[in-house]
Amino acid sequence: MEFAKGELVGTGPFKFVELELENFLRLERFDGFFRDGLPYLDGINGFAIPDAATRVAAFRTGQIDAFPIFSTPTKRDADQLKAELKDDVVFPIVPAPGYRGFQFNVSRPPFGPQDDPKARKLRWAVQLALDRDEFNTLVFDGLGHLSTPYFIEWDWIYTEKEWLENFPGLDSTPEVKQKHLAEAREIMQAEGFGPDNMLKTEYVCNYVQRECEVLADQLKRIYIDLDVLVMDFPSLAVRRGNGDFSLIAVSKGMPFPDPDAFNISFFFSQEDGGSLYSGSTNPEWRGLFEQQVGLSSREDRAPFLRDMAKIFYEEAAWIGIIRPSLLQGHRSNWRGYAAPPMHASNYTLESTWLAR
Repeated sequence: MEFAKGELVGTGPFKFVELELENFLRLERFDGFFRDGLPYLDGINGFAIPDAATRVAAFRTGQIDAFPIFSTPTKRDADQLKAELKDDVVFPIVPAPGYRGFQFNVSRPPFGPQDDPKARKLRWAVQLALDRDEFNTLVFDGLGHLSTPYFIEWDWIYTEKEWLENFPGLDSTPEVKQKHLAEAREIMQAEGFGPDNMLKTEYVCNYVQRECEVLADQLKRIYIDLDVLVMDFPSLAVRRGNGDFSLIAVSKGMPFPDPDAFNISFFFSQEDGGSLYSGSTNPEWRGLFEQQVGLSSREDRAPFLRDMAKIFYEEAAWIGIIRPSLLQGHRSNWRGYAAPPMHASNYTLESTWLAR
C-alpha cells in the first residue's frame, strides 16, 4: 500500500477523498460502515493552520468547527470566543495524562553518575525547589495538573492529598514551598554553590518557550544558572539520542489508560522501547515492575505501584512538573459529539465523531 498513490485500506466510518499535504484533507461518509446509522457526519474537511491567531479567526468565522488536538486555544482566546459566540460553542477541559518535565543526564556530571552522592543531592534539590503551581499559572493558564509518576486521577494508587503529603516538592502551598525551597538551598550551599557561585549548565528545550523560561527562573532560586537552548524537534532528538545534554525537556502522552502505560513508555530506557533518555536504571524498581505484571486487581497492584512511584520520584532522573489540560473547543450543535475523557482519545474518530 502506497499512501502517496492514494492506495488506502481501512474499515473506518469515513473514506478518503482528497489530500493536499500541509494544506487540507477531505473525507466523506462511508455508507457501508459496519455500525448502522453511523457516522452522523456527511464528511470531514481538515485544514492545516499552523498559526494560532489564524486558527482562532477561522473558528470565530465558522471556517472550522473544532480545534484539533495539540492546537487548542489559550484560556484567554477561549474566554473571548465564548463571550462572543455564547451558547454556539463549548470549551470542555480535557486532561492530557502523561509525564511532562525534563530529564537529567545521570551518566555524567553535574547530575551524574546516577548513584554519586553529590549528583543525587543536586537532583533532589531541584525536585524540592520547583513551584508547580506557579509553573501551571504562568505556562498553562492554571488548567494543568501535577505530573506525578502515575496519573493523579488514579486515586487507587495515591489520592491527590497523598501525593502532596508523601512526595516532597509537589505541594506548592506557600508555607510548605518555602520550607522545601530553604532545604534545597541548604543542599546546594553544602555542595559549594550560592549566589556568587552558580552551577552553570545547559537546558535543551523544544516545547513552549515560556515553559523553558519559567524553569530557568525557578532554578536560579537555588543557584542553578541554565543556558536555555531552544531548538527544533529534529535537532533536539539528535541531542537526546546521543546523550548530549545535561537537562532536556521531555513530554510524553499516555498511550493507553493503565499504569503499565507509564511503566513501559516513561520509565523504560529508549533501548527497551521507552522514553527514559537519562541513562537511569534501577534494579529495585524493575523487580517490583516484574512482580506486578500479570496481576489483575487494583488491590493487588497498588502496593507495588506505590513503592515504584517513590523509587522513581526519589531517583529524580526524570522530574515531572505539570501536564496541560486542553480546551477542546467545538460547535455546540454537533449531534452525538461528546468530548473525550482524555486527550489521547482524540486519536480515534470513534470516541469523538461517533459517540451517541
